[in-house]
Amino acid sequence: MKEISLKFDGFYPNSPSQPDSDVPGIFVVYAGKVTPDNRCVLNRVIYIGETNSTITQAAQSKQLKEKLNKNIDSDEVLYYAIAEVRGEAKKQATAALIFANKPICNEQQYEEYPYDSVTLSHKSGSIKTSPLISTFKISN
Repeated sequence: MKEISLKFDGFYPNSPSQPDSDVPGIFVVYAGKVTPDNRCVLNRVIYIGETNSTITQAAQSKQLKEKLNKNIDSDEVLYYAIAEVRGEAKKQATAALIFANKPICNEQQYEEYPYDSVTLSHKSGSIKTSPLISTFKISN
């Protein structure tokens, strides 16, 4: 069973591009709200994607941006989290996260997980506040 550990960096409101976001990996888009003390409350995962380079290129395509914005409430904003993952692990972890979370904006929804068995875990304390299911096992 393959083990993949993810360390998410985020959560960035309305823009996935940060100085350290030019990495190959996975990005998660959330619908959330800004609190009066300028913190974020993440309501739900709406998209999970992968990128080979800058998150901006992947997440800011006009078609995807429109789709994301159609799936948030008027008082919500988009938040982005980034995890660096390389090689085959990136495809496998992305598929596993989509399979477990079923984000509304992903066109590819896996009814069955298409890869070998995997264990996913996360290293970031901040992800605990996230609605993302990120620690689990899938056995095939």
